[in-house]
Amino acid sequence: KINEEGDNKSQYAIFNTYQKLFEQNKNYISDRGLVDVIAYDRYLYKHKKISQIVLLNHQQALRRFLKKNPDVIHVYFPIEFDLVDDGVRSANKEFQKEIDIHITNILHEYDINHINVSGSVEERVEKIKKYINNMTKTNNVKFNEDIKLTELKPSYDESFDPSQEYLDSMPDIQNGEFSDIPI
Repeated sequence: KINEEGDNKSQYAIFNTYQKLFEQNKNYISDRGLVDVIAYDRYLYKHKKISQIVLLNHQQALRRFLKKNPDVIHVYFPIEFDLVDDGVRSANKEFQKEIDIHITNILHEYDINHINVSGSVEERVEKIKKYINNMTKTNNVKFNEDIKLTELKPSYDESFDPSQEYLDSMPDIQNGEFSDIPI
């Protein structure tokens, strides 16, 4: 289940898939990530489709990830194109706008390094390449000269079904660490 139909199981599985993927790879470019999952979590929590414990655990995991990876740069794409009904993405414009608001709020709340990239698809690719080239020159970072943009579709274990007992046992939650943190 994804988009407006996400639930505890799907959100947990998707978040963990991205988290493992990002922890295993040092230099990478991804078109989706932890920020996106939490944006969807916030939407789904607001609409009573996921539990508070899942949302809070993911937010805490994002804090830990950013603390361990302070050089992460998030590329933010503002809404500029009409939605394409591809059978996977939601075609609901209001849903898209709400997710976008959550993404921008998360970027600012967590003080995440990010760049805004707008324009046509071709212009966006060129802006990202230019940014990477400037970053590599400034920071003496070495990237493969032939930067290829490939689509990475991580799969997740759809059979994973965390029980409420399992979710309640998550270490970030059990000691009430979040009692004063607004969602």
